[in-house]
Amino acid sequence: VAFDADTPDDVIRVVRPDVFVKGGDYALDELPEAAVVEALGGSVKILPYVENRSTTGLIARVRGGADGAGARDGSVAGYGTPPGG
Repeated sequence: VAFDADTPDDVIRVVRPDVFVKGGDYALDELPEAAVVEALGGSVKILPYVENRSTTGLIARVRGGADGAGARDGSVAGYGTPPGG
């Protein structure tokens, strides 16, 4: 979900996630939105950092940016075809 604010607080209030997940390049105390998630009854999880795997990189590859290829079949370089795809 794209948003223009400095933090995703407003989006979180609408979506109300049960679990909010960030990559290991973040720390819980660096996430001001964690308080909003927890106040809404959700939990915040930090997953281990995996080199060369990021949401930003994934979006770039889907859009054809990082390697210029662009996925036409629903697959993303390094990720394979999604279930049902």
